[in-house]
Amino acid sequence: MGKVVAAPRSCYGPLVIALASELDGQLGGQALLDDEENTDVWLTSPTHARWLEAEGDRLLDFGRASRHPAEGFGWLDTAGEPDFDRPVELWLTCRMTHVYSLAHLLGRPWAGALADHGVSALTRGFRDSTNGGWYAAVWFGRPISTDKMAYEHAFVVLAAASATAAGRTGGRALLDDALGVLLGRFWDDEYGMVVEQWDESFGHLDRYRGVNSNMHTVEALLSAADVLDDPSLREKAERIVARVVHDLAANNSWRIPEHFDGSWTPILDYNVDQQAHPFRPYGATVGHWLEWARLALQLRAALGDRATD
Repeated sequence: MGKVVAAPRSCYGPLVIALASELDGQLGGQALLDDEENTDVWLTSPTHARWLEAEGDRLLDFGRASRHPAEGFGWLDTAGEPDFDRPVELWLTCRMTHVYSLAHLLGRPWAGALADHGVSALTRGFRDSTNGGWYAAVWFGRPISTDKMAYEHAFVVLAAASATAAGRTGGRALLDDALGVLLGRFWDDEYGMVVEQWDESFGHLDRYRGVNSNMHTVEALLSAADVLDDPSLREKAERIVARVVHDLAANNSWRIPEHFDGSWTPILDYNVDQQAHPFRPYGATVGHWLEWARLALQLRAALGDRATD
């Protein structure tokens, strides 16, 4: 068999189906055409499961170098080399803690220590012991910015939920703390959404509202609801999804607006002069539509017979 070269992501499915057939005949001699029938066979085959597991392990191994020697997780370059000259960011530390908690649940014997490293950073280094909540970025124990953001706080809940599911020390205490802050400070029951940005002391609330942080809040609440068996968290996630899909998107030709004022009126020209803003880009974000679709399906599965259209 000739050398396999990198292919566009859209080619991976047909490529791997063909390779699998050549290696061990998992598809029973069927003609390997790029059609729905063969794709269904591949998706349920042991070969595909092994491929997914191997690819997952490759990604997990790539990320191990992001463990920051001071606290949390740092940035990696495209070759997987750590860049520890940049501040340590809360959202990144949370996502890596989430990932390695899942890896521990998958039975990877080395992953628990990385999850614990993340829980420790979230419990200490990022935590504001005076005012509560978490700083968005730190540099050797000192905050780089002091505003408290719903986006990052949602990730703390997600990381803590996964660490709790993985049985990691401190995970449940972190989850209780994180839910207390997210629901006590950011949840707005009038609108059934989370607000966006407080100052350090939670004394001043910015008027900006955004659906990006609400999207990740849905992700976090669904995870916490499963871990704690708490239907009230699932109900809050349902309220967010219903508002975004059936109100905000439906009233904007099904293009989900991203930016709003304090009364949830869309600001369609927000950041028109900073169109590539990393967290609040101008216009609609197509990738977020895919995330909302996945979350809506996850919510529907979680609700079971209670699910509505």
